[in-house]
Amino acid sequence: MDIFSRAQQKFNISAFNEMQEKAFEIIPLGLDTILLSLTGSGKTLAFLLPLLSKIENDKANPQLLIITPTRELALQIHNVIHTLALGLNTTCCYGGHPIRFEKTALQTGPSVVVGTPGRILDHMERKNINPENVKLLVLDEFDKILEMGFHDQMESVVKFLKYKPQYILTSATEAIDLPEFLPLLNPQRLDYIQTRRTQGIQYWKVISSQKDKLPALKQLIEDIGRESTFVFVNFRESAQRIHEEFTLIGIRSEVFHGGLDQEQRETVLSKFRNHSIKILVTTDLAGRGLDIPKVQNIVHYHMPIDEEAFIHRNGRTARMDAQGEVYLIIHKEEVNPSFIPDNIPTYEAKNTFPDLNSSDWQTLKINRGRRDKIRKFDIVGFLSKIGKLGQDELGLVEVKENHSLAAIKSEKIDQVCQLVNGQKVKGKKARVNKI
Repeated sequence: MDIFSRAQQKFNISAFNEMQEKAFEIIPLGLDTILLSLTGSGKTLAFLLPLLSKIENDKANPQLLIITPTRELALQIHNVIHTLALGLNTTCCYGGHPIRFEKTALQTGPSVVVGTPGRILDHMERKNINPENVKLLVLDEFDKILEMGFHDQMESVVKFLKYKPQYILTSATEAIDLPEFLPLLNPQRLDYIQTRRTQGIQYWKVISSQKDKLPALKQLIEDIGRESTFVFVNFRESAQRIHEEFTLIGIRSEVFHGGLDQEQRETVLSKFRNHSIKILVTTDLAGRGLDIPKVQNIVHYHMPIDEEAFIHRNGRTARMDAQGEVYLIIHKEEVNPSFIPDNIPTYEAKNTFPDLNSSDWQTLKINRGRRDKIRKFDIVGFLSKIGKLGQDELGLVEVKENHSLAAIKSEKIDQVCQLVNGQKVKGKKARVNKI
C-alpha cells in the first residue's frame, strides 16, 4: 500500500481534493512551492505525503525539517506522521518542556524533525541537529512565523543549512511577503484560497442592545451551545471573564489563550476535540493551523482586528466540505468593519434553554505517555480490558509526552476510575483522574 492509499485509509478520506492533487503533482518534482489554502482544507497532508515519500532510508538524518509557529501545530503534524505508521523516526521539538528529553530523542537520528523556530535553532546551536543532511524544509503557516517575531530565528536556521533544500511554504492568507533570506528558486504558487472563502458558511448577525455583549452571548449560547462552538474574543481577560460567567450560570466551557502553559493548552484542545466540552472561549491563538474537525459554530464576540483574522476565525468551521454557522454579535451603535458584509440576516433567538452543564463524554487523564513507550493501542486495550469499556463507551484517545487523555462516556467514568486506578499499563502502574 502506497503512502497516499494509507493516508486515505487512516484518515477515512474517500478522495483527495483539487489542492491536494495539485500538490502531489508539483512537490515530487523537487520544486520550491508556495501553498496557499484556507485552514481546514487539508494542507498538512498536501505537503506531508509527497515529502515523506522522498525520504531515503539509506541516507543520514534528519532529511525533512518542518517548522511551525506554534507548539500545537508542531504536535499536530507530529501526530499525523505517527498515525500514518510508516516506521519513520520522528522527533517533535518545542518550548515549554525540558530540552534534555528532545536531545535524547535527536540522538536516535530521526528522519523527520518537527518544531517551533526558537527550539529548532537552539538544537542547531547545541549541535543536537545536524543541518547538513536536511534536503526538505517546510515553513508551515510561514507568514504567521514571521508575524510572531521569529524572523531572526528563521534566518539563523536557514544559514545553518549546508545545502539549499527544497522549500515548501504554506499559508492561509494571500497577503504574503517573502523575506530576503529565503533562497527560493522559481517557486510554484498554488493558490486555492478564493475557492473556499465562503463555501458552506451561513452568516448571522446578533444584535446586542447593550454595549456589554455578554447577555446577548448568553442568549445565543442557550440556543446553539449543544453543538461545538468557538467564541472568539480579542483579549485574554475577556476570555477569562466569559468563561467564569458561563461557569457561574451552569454553562460548561473552557478557555484557550497564550497565557496558559503548554499542558493546559493541550488538555483544553483535547477536551474540545473529544466532545467533553462543546464551547471554547478563545483568542485568535486558535484562529488558524489547529486541526479540530466538525466545529459547527463560530461566534465573533469581538469584531476581528482585520479581514485576515475574520477569514481565519471562520475557517474553523465548514471544513472539508462541511456546513457551518458564523454569528457576529454587534452592538446596535457599533460601526462594522468594511470587510463585514451589510446584507447579513439578523438571528432571532429561539429561547430553547438546553442543559449546557452536562456532557455525554468526560475526559480521563492517565499519567503515562510517549516517554513511557505508551502507544494509543496500549491505552485502548488498558481501558477496554481492565476498565471493562465497550466499543461505544470509549471515545478519542490521545497520547501526549508525559500522559494520555481518553474520552469516556459520562455514565461510565466513575466505574472506570475505580477499576483502572493503580493497575498496570504496559507493565507500569497508572494513576488516573477525571479532568
